[in-house]
Amino acid sequence: MNNTAQIYNKLFRAEKQRRKGAIPKAYPVHKEIKFRHQSLQDISDWLLAELKIADDAHILDAGCGVGYTLMSLCRQSSRSGTGISLSRREVEYARKVALSAQLNNRCEFREQSFDQPLSKSFDLIIAIESIKHAISYENTLSNLLQHLKPGGQFVIIDDFITDYAPLFIIRPIRKYWSVPGLFNAQEVINCVDKIGSFTYQEVDFSNQIAFRSRKLLLPKMIIAFILTWLFALFQKYNVMGIIYAGLCLEWLYHKEKMEYKAIIFKKSIQ
Repeated sequence: MNNTAQIYNKLFRAEKQRRKGAIPKAYPVHKEIKFRHQSLQDISDWLLAELKIADDAHILDAGCGVGYTLMSLCRQSSRSGTGISLSRREVEYARKVALSAQLNNRCEFREQSFDQPLSKSFDLIIAIESIKHAISYENTLSNLLQHLKPGGQFVIIDDFITDYAPLFIIRPIRKYWSVPGLFNAQEVINCVDKIGSFTYQEVDFSNQIAFRSRKLLLPKMIIAFILTWLFALFQKYNVMGIIYAGLCLEWLYHKEKMEYKAIIFKKSIQ
């Protein structure tokens, strides 16, 4: 099984146990944006307000999680879409929710890598905190953008590195989050520019993320590090490594070595 699939299967199982069967729309290790406008409750609201998505748009959510974002974009319109994830548990759950919400005829969910060929073209492709798991983000972007219609939009929302980071911080993120390498926003923009003709804009959410106090972060990192190795010794099912990697990433934000951005690309009509 792919390491990324294992990570999200673990997160899914842990959240299901912790919440006694209820799955949140986002995992605790993912970012929560505190939008300045009260009308914007989550990233789905922002996407709808920012992108002006057509009512009949066909959407791809690359790294869809449990399908919350895709279903939110499709719910109050005639939009349709496909969500892909490497996690079998996530896909099964998303299908159940879509069926319950009577969206299963417009929202389909597949257990699939976003490096695999797709059978359709899309008006909008979104990738929220997923591209960083790509073995080669260049190959991933090339594959996804082949399936974007002329005039379509491609939105990446992710963590982008801005400065040198020590290896003892980077290594847990690579290992426990299955992140081959961190990249910066300009590298992504340059890569897309080589693929085709696109315009783009950036939106920086870094100062709208709610992080832990700096004073509490280091003790939590130490405790998480100890527990990660302790659980590993006993070979027990756990998510401590994932949590520890998340704290390491948060440390990078406190040191202003990371930024949380949306990059919105629009494909030329010609």
